[in-house]
Amino acid sequence: MGYIVSWIYIVYYHLSLPDLFPSLMSLRIGMVLLGLAGLVTLFSFISQRVMADYKTQVLFLLIFTGFIMFTRLMHGWFGGAPAALVTYLPACAVFYMVVGNVDSLGKINALRTGLLFVAMFFVVMGILDFYTGPRETPFVMFQGSLDEARAALEGGMRRTRGLGLMNDPNDFAQFLVCLMPLTLLMGRGKPLVRVVIVTPILGLLLFGVYLTRSRGALVGLLIMIVLAVWDRFRWFGSLVAGGVGGAVLLVYAKVLMQRDVSLEAGADRLDIWSDALGEIKRSPLMGVGFGSFADIASLTTHNSFLLAQVELGLVGFVLWFGLFVVVLIPLWKIAAARPVSDTTDPLTNTARALRTAIIGFLATAWFLSRTYAAFPLVLLGMGAVVEHLHQQATGQVLVPRPKVWLTASVGAAVATVILAYLMVRFGRV
Repeated sequence: MGYIVSWIYIVYYHLSLPDLFPSLMSLRIGMVLLGLAGLVTLFSFISQRVMADYKTQVLFLLIFTGFIMFTRLMHGWFGGAPAALVTYLPACAVFYMVVGNVDSLGKINALRTGLLFVAMFFVVMGILDFYTGPRETPFVMFQGSLDEARAALEGGMRRTRGLGLMNDPNDFAQFLVCLMPLTLLMGRGKPLVRVVIVTPILGLLLFGVYLTRSRGALVGLLIMIVLAVWDRFRWFGSLVAGGVGGAVLLVYAKVLMQRDVSLEAGADRLDIWSDALGEIKRSPLMGVGFGSFADIASLTTHNSFLLAQVELGLVGFVLWFGLFVVVLIPLWKIAAARPVSDTTDPLTNTARALRTAIIGFLATAWFLSRTYAAFPLVLLGMGAVVEHLHQQATGQVLVPRPKVWLTASVGAAVATVILAYLMVRFGRV
């Protein structure tokens, strides 16, 4: 029961159907599902010792959520703390739903199928709207123009998108890219299934990415390809794949997507990053407060790493990135335990796919403000379940010690500031 209600909530939350059918807003279906799924998940935590099984991951997100509220108290906005919880709760709840109700690879696959349904619905609707006339719709937007008629007349670039959480083409493209490695889990050892079902789905996902015209998605796709090559050929193969793949994607973006991939092309984004770095310098430890950077700069950072640092400071960034570390390290170890050529173990295959999807998310998140999004928490929840299943089967505890995740998170914070500064500095030369 708990899993079914949680599955429905997660799929409904990502579909954002009230954006397409406004009459659903009055029914409060999302809130009802959130309440039901929350209750059954709480029962699972109490009756099935979930807190003991996922102590590190659950505490990370609990403390991070509390810190989000605390940052508003720190800046004197006492009424903002409950508002912050209300804003973040629908997203962070999905992590608890996954670890509280998913206890098998079959349930992980079913949840993956639900997310693929969301992706396919958005892609198909985008294709239909894209090729039925030069107009803006819930699934198609004109780039850089508020005047639909003028954009159509001047041949402005049209980009497909999803609803709600993925109303931005770049966010939608990130969603599609991260689902690709999970799609490859389908039909293992069944050639007919892979030809008839998996290949068309992958083709639709790739075509959906193309129609979004997202450059960041191409970067994420390249990183995932390099990671797949690394599994087989290590450094040499990865360098070759990165060089060749990078050149191909540059040409692809320039010729087919008609989009320039360079620092100069992202000058407006670099200006925002410069403002964010200035705010980080003024408040490095505690940040400016959850949701406050948009009030200062009138725009979001378009960088999840910078957004975490500028709004939550170093402390908040360590908590945010630490959750990725405590899930990614076990997944990496499980994936590395068997050679890539051995595809007989479903747990290893799932660990490898989730590791790739999460790294793909982080790569694309460098260009998107997705710090507080629900989708990565679904991936992290599934990753935590895989680690727990591995622990049950082998007795190995793979969750890293505090020294490991703390070092990795602080290192990532420093690297974020340095890389953003270098890109701002040399992007303006």
